[in-house]
Amino acid sequence: MSLTAETSVALCMYRWSRAKSCLRVVALLFLITSMTIAPAQDRELVVGTSIWPPYVDPKLPGQGLAVSIVTAALERSGYRVVIKFEDWERTLSAAKAGETAVIAAAWYTPERERDFLFSEPYLTNEIKFLKRRGTPFSYQSLDDLKGLRIGVVYGYAYSPEFDRAAGFTRAPETHVVPNIVELLSGSIGLMVGDERTLRYELARHFGKQRRDLEFLPKPLASRELHLVVSRAHPQAHTIVNDFNRGLAEIRRDGTYRKLLRQSNEEIWKRSYLAK
Repeated sequence: MSLTAETSVALCMYRWSRAKSCLRVVALLFLITSMTIAPAQDRELVVGTSIWPPYVDPKLPGQGLAVSIVTAALERSGYRVVIKFEDWERTLSAAKAGETAVIAAAWYTPERERDFLFSEPYLTNEIKFLKRRGTPFSYQSLDDLKGLRIGVVYGYAYSPEFDRAAGFTRAPETHVVPNIVELLSGSIGLMVGDERTLRYELARHFGKQRRDLEFLPKPLASRELHLVVSRAHPQAHTIVNDFNRGLAEIRRDGTYRKLLRQSNEEIWKRSYLAK
């Protein structure tokens, strides 16, 4: 069957029209996809935290173990993370006031749940007591603490039972290092804190003196570490969901395990304190 010139022209015009329609559809789909993805890639997220070696410290690789995990998980969901360092009380109050909506590392408490949404846990902290070596003391329950003076850090939530308990005196400081100094001097009978943190600070600052101290084998508590987001933030649920998704991805592809291994090597190789 032969085509007339007019028919050939009409057929070409029809095909061109269809092609243009397809191109328009492709262009529209690309625009929609770009509008969906681009904002996520461009979102800057200011994350507040206090210095808490080895979890949070601008001098450490990745700015510390917790920051490196939080940053990796959020970047997987398209955020540009900016870490804002302040003391813990200021970090908490700024987040409650909406000045900094996100905190990188916090333990769960029912009181905090009123103000914050909590992510899936991304680390577990072993909370232990530290004492002078040779001191005749063993810990099995909170009743064993009666009459003692115990070093703590301002604003920390060690465990609901410990935080509510009476019968002993808390000696608060802004950091664990002054607590260690007081413990070595005998001003306090015990101090309490995260085991990784205590080992790290002992290795950094106390040389042979660290051998005069020992951990009690029974932990006070195991606390899960979370990213938290102020409920006042309009995207609070989105940020938490994005973080959880990113965390699942870095666990799945081995990034999480690599970050944990690197940090543990840095901590434990510098610590000779007897377990």
